[in-house]
Amino acid sequence: MRYTYIFRSTITCLLLAFSVNSLAQAPAFEGHMALPGVKLWYEDTGGSGEVIVLMHAATGNNRFWEYQVPVFRDAGYRVIVVERRGWG
Repeated sequence: MRYTYIFRSTITCLLLAFSVNSLAQAPAFEGHMALPGVKLWYEDTGGSGEVIVLMHAATGNNRFWEYQVPVFRDAGYRVIVVERRGWG
């Protein structure tokens, strides 16, 4: 039990340390896309790397991914976050 706590604490601290600078960076593109019958909010980090598309679950919003986006972006991926219908 104690080792699990130490492991989780260490991983959390490392993730926070590596993402602090990234959290302040604004997305390359952000806005609404108009599709037939719906307008959806999106955020796109830009770049030419492999694309990762992130969508939140049935509840929540794009902030669910706020800590993952900088990590993936800094690893060279292009990240696109899309709000589900009715949430953004």
